[in-house]
Amino acid sequence: MLKGVLIITHDMQYKMNPERVEWFCLLKLLKNEGLKVFVIAPYGTTNFDEKKWQDFKKSVEKESDGFYFFPKKKSIFKFINPFIPYFASKNKPDLFEKEDIFQFIEKIKSEFNLIIQDHVYSFEITKEVLKFYPDILTVLRTVNVEADFFLYHSKKYSPFDYKKYIGIYDGIRMKFYEPKVIKLMDMVLFLSTKDLEKIQKKIKNIPFYFFPYIYSTDKKIFELSESDMATFNKLKKEFANRKVILFINNFSDGYSLKETKWFIKKVLPLVKKEESDVVFLCCGFNAEKYLKNNPEERIFIYSNLPSVKPFIKLADTIVILTENKIGVKSKFIEALYFRKKVISTLAGVYGSGLENVAFCSDNKNEFSKLVIASLRNQLDFSKLYDEFEKKYNIEANIKKLINVIQTNFKARLE
Repeated sequence: MLKGVLIITHDMQYKMNPERVEWFCLLKLLKNEGLKVFVIAPYGTTNFDEKKWQDFKKSVEKESDGFYFFPKKKSIFKFINPFIPYFASKNKPDLFEKEDIFQFIEKIKSEFNLIIQDHVYSFEITKEVLKFYPDILTVLRTVNVEADFFLYHSKKYSPFDYKKYIGIYDGIRMKFYEPKVIKLMDMVLFLSTKDLEKIQKKIKNIPFYFFPYIYSTDKKIFELSESDMATFNKLKKEFANRKVILFINNFSDGYSLKETKWFIKKVLPLVKKEESDVVFLCCGFNAEKYLKNNPEERIFIYSNLPSVKPFIKLADTIVILTENKIGVKSKFIEALYFRKKVISTLAGVYGSGLENVAFCSDNKNEFSKLVIASLRNQLDFSKLYDEFEKKYNIEANIKKLINVIQTNFKARLE
């Protein structure tokens, strides 16, 4: 019988709202099933924010049965290590922290019989726990095929940017490191059906399961705060009698810039020919660095917003613009959590398990027709919403996961 879980994650992510951090949501879901839950997590020290750290820590104290946090490490020696990717080696505890982890495990070892390792990067921590508890059941939760992730994203940097070479080097190291970590696991959970299929062809004799993205466990996350409502009312007034197309993106280092320009130059003009009252709102980190407001063309750019929820509420249709097929696109899932009409490129729905019921195309003419039909309420999104609810119901999914673990590993849990 499963009695308790130790979550080992790659990053505390303390600057975020805890309800938008997946490992924290997983913690709450497991607690709601009556399990004890403990956490080990490193945290970044760049631009450290003591208040946010303390606030996040209080949230973990409230929800968990115990935790151990320690700072990530940066050094040239970690970067040049030929065997461990830099993003994994930063999470490696030092000698004093290893002793602290040992003491932490000694105190709680009778209260948990499962480790859920969140991300491949976390293995340098898991490895230390397994020294003290070698026979414990260990489950890996993946986000991407990380080797593909690093090599893909290295392409967006210029040849003069050091981050390009960190990405390439980590991608190469991850090609060896990632399979090694997976083979040491008892079970692996994938956010993407396509990643699951890819790894399953290479690695046998390990149970793999599709375990979808967790957006939040707090239903209030969908409600607008007082400041959000003020922003929404302002936007509603500004764009009264307009049909709003929305794109949300993190434009850091020009991510999805090519696809955004494709939409603006190739698709939007076709939509405007049919819908004279349409506007395109583009929101995201560093958006103003790459795109300019153009009210005459009904293009409005918003950067570094405290909240995108007022924009999501305002939107008549949300578009997902990406050619990246790695992992699952959280903005597509987010739009569905908010039950919005969404039109995507093929890559935007890839691996979500919803490809057969989503409205998507990479052809400018087809994409524009889908957007127009969506704005005119001529598309039936009910099949997409129903399939989404079936596959992404987080409460049902956590119950299924616990049942699979208790059924398949009954002897190991006793």
